[in-house]
Amino acid sequence: MAYIHKIVSAVTLGNANSYVGLDGRLFYDTTTQTLRLSDGATPGGIVLTSSPMAGNSFADNEIPSGTINGINTTFTLNNTPAANSLGSTKDFTLTANLIQFVIVPTANSSILADYRY
Repeated sequence: MAYIHKIVSAVTLGNANSYVGLDGRLFYDTTTQTLRLSDGATPGGIVLTSSPMAGNSFADNEIPSGTINGINTTFTLNNTPAANSLGSTKDFTLTANLIQFVIVPTANSSILADYRY
């Protein structure tokens, strides 16, 4: 069964571990830098982010530099992504702003990156 929570409003709190808000209330704990959702019963709510929110800037649909020729596996981003701002990384490794693909992208592939930095 899926649970749907309507976000009523947002509040910002320091040390929200004991806060019990109204069901569906979204709040941000400034001490742990986590986004939380109140279920109306659980002190501290349900943590929606397990680590501090990453970066303040966004890169959307960035085309990393590097030749897409069926041989090259290394590409470079314009910025270094913030920790915890990437989705799945099972197909590549990231060191600073350098992407190393596990499998060579085929010639004429499109590579786009979305991340926070």
